Amino acid sequence: MEARKRKVEEILPEQSPKGKNVLAISSLVAGFIALVALFVEWKIGMGLGLVGLILGIIALKSEQRKWALVGIVLNGLVFIAPIVILLYTLITLSSVYSQFPS
Repeated sequence: MEARKRKVEEILPEQSPKGKNVLAISSLVAGFIALVALFVEWKIGMGLGLVGLILGIIALKSEQRKWALVGIVLNGLVFIAPIVILLYTLITLSSVYSQFPS
């Protein structure tokens, strides 16, 4: 068992806390870029929001936990906003078109 654990550590060394701190800041930066990209091209914004969300979740174990949480919230909002807007638009259009006789 110990030999197997040693092999795993050789292949995947422990990630330093500094590496996880970088992930927290990267999540926050990805959130801000995704917010801007959301207004340019919503698919790019959603994709970047998803990437930032994953980075923030991974970075929760770092010393920069607050930055990771802010990144998660920001990226979550960027990822969910287009879905909510799309659903609202579809519901509104269906209610408008249902008023017209066939």
